[in-house]
Amino acid sequence: MSGNGGPQYRIAVDSLPLEAQCRYWKAQVERQPLEARRDYLLQLNLEEAQKRRIARECGVARKDKPLQQLPCTEEEFKAKEQWFMRLPGSQQQESNRRSRLMVSLENRLRAAGERSRTDCIKQWAAENSLALSTVYEWRKRIANLEPTHWRVALVPDYGRQGRPALEVPADIWQGILNEWANTSKPALKPIYRRAKKVAAERGLKLPSYETIKRRLDALPRLQKIWLREGEAALEAALPSMRRDYSTLALHDEWNADGRVADVHCRWPDGTVGRPVLLAFMEQRSRVIVGWAIGKTESAHLVRQALSNALYRARAVPQRLYLDNGRAFASKEITGQQATRNRFKLSEGDVMGLATLLGAQVTWATPYNGKAKPIESFWNTIAREVDKRREFVGAYCGNAPHNRPEDHDVSRAVPIEAYERMVGEVIEAYHQRGHRGDSMHGRSPRAVYDELAENAVARQPTEAQLKCCLLAAEQVHLTREHEVVVMGNRYGCDELTALGSRGPYTARYDPDDATQPVQLFDGERFLRAVPLIAKTGFADREAAQQHARAKNAQKRAVREQARAQLDMDKAFSWDTRESTGNEISVLPRVGVPKLLKPAKDYRAPSKGAVATSGGMSLEEFRAARDRGQELSEQRLQEHEPRRAAGGM
Repeated sequence: MSGNGGPQYRIAVDSLPLEAQCRYWKAQVERQPLEARRDYLLQLNLEEAQKRRIARECGVARKDKPLQQLPCTEEEFKAKEQWFMRLPGSQQQESNRRSRLMVSLENRLRAAGERSRTDCIKQWAAENSLALSTVYEWRKRIANLEPTHWRVALVPDYGRQGRPALEVPADIWQGILNEWANTSKPALKPIYRRAKKVAAERGLKLPSYETIKRRLDALPRLQKIWLREGEAALEAALPSMRRDYSTLALHDEWNADGRVADVHCRWPDGTVGRPVLLAFMEQRSRVIVGWAIGKTESAHLVRQALSNALYRARAVPQRLYLDNGRAFASKEITGQQATRNRFKLSEGDVMGLATLLGAQVTWATPYNGKAKPIESFWNTIAREVDKRREFVGAYCGNAPHNRPEDHDVSRAVPIEAYERMVGEVIEAYHQRGHRGDSMHGRSPRAVYDELAENAVARQPTEAQLKCCLLAAEQVHLTREHEVVVMGNRYGCDELTALGSRGPYTARYDPDDATQPVQLFDGERFLRAVPLIAKTGFADREAAQQHARAKNAQKRAVREQARAQLDMDKAFSWDTRESTGNEISVLPRVGVPKLLKPAKDYRAPSKGAVATSGGMSLEEFRAARDRGQELSEQRLQEHEPRRAAGGM
């Protein structure tokens, strides 16, 4: 018949052999879009299911046709691919091998042409040492699937090999899980034996020990960590936060922490113990700006380290990232700033050193070694200082079970030697390359020097540096208006003039009690209060000197009081008569007028020139002068009374 391109031959499909018809319809199905193929195969499955149901209801024997496998959608394939990637490597390798074999079989069938497909499959199975049933099972799995989906469909199933799975009763499984999920990490074997005994008493059969173990192993990893190891292990297993150090400027933030040394040292007073090293690190450059060593971690040691940092860096940080220890959280360091144990702030509290410097305090997360960058620096100290050959015998290890056999407290090293070694290691650390974020392999000192050229930082004042050397304590004046600090009395005459007995802030040198105490009212400096030294019972000179000073003070007080009384009496008006009755006083006139006598009754002087009023010029002038003097005298006498409102 004619058609496009000339004469054509058209053959009815039904006239072809059955095998040719199957190949034709399969090719037609493969050419269709995915959704169309799914719909077509789904329709075939529905028809087959309906025929099975009708035959079952009618009681007719019928040979069921296998249901067609539906091709995967993109969403289904992505989900199966993710499942495939989580399989063990051995299963993935076996699946890939099977997929390659199926590709070679399909290529062999296409090249076979008119040859029988069954004979071709048998020959291929023999060449690859595969059972014919295995080949047909694999072909059944990949039917209607894309070649890219074959490896997911051909995953080996090493499971029950067709046997039904044994179910574990819910209560027995819960009992196994409750015993196994314990931070003491009990072994599974005795738990399984007890559970098996309970199941036998109830006439039940448990799966094998390996099956129970596989089910427990299949639990999510983080859940197993929390159940068997606890909260801290779960926290360590989670990914930690990483900070970008390039966003920091020089002296934006300092972080501080303390560490107990693993070496026994001897102090000059004979005390033997493990010293505490406390250090402040500049966070951007990782430079140790200040450090101090003491017997215990205390506010005094923190103040020494911070004072050393301020003197060396000559800069005040914007923020301080501190450990949560009591030494850092003391009022002497962080007074008038909130802590995890100080919720209510009072205006009368001691102003801490950090508050005085204007540095904002941030507290690190408790019991979290990753919270402070300085934590990694302690590993350097542990490796390069504590384990030096010079400290063999004095080294005690970081835990009792790590204590070396040759450890002996009597071999403690001088504290001066330990301090010298710490200083040398810190200087070497500053010159060594650093692998931290934004360091680019450069040393902390090189980064610090580079950033210091253009850095803008607050400079500490001399008063602030001086306060760093002094401890602070909130005090109240005693009844004698004295200050008591560390059991010593400090006082002076000016303290008696203070209107209130406190509270005040006393800043003092804890290493030298003879120095005066600096007394503050909040931020306002009041004065330096000297020490009142104690004297012996037989010291007559000291007693006489104290008595003279006391009498002089009493004499000065009496004289000041009398002068005050005389001044008050001079500027007051006695408004009572001799009888004690109060005199009624009228208000004072605005402008007083001088009185002039109407007639002078004195004899005229000789040689005086007479005037028209019977007085010579000289007599008139003399009278005028006397009148002025008399008026001035009366004004001076009556001025206090006028000030009191009298006439």
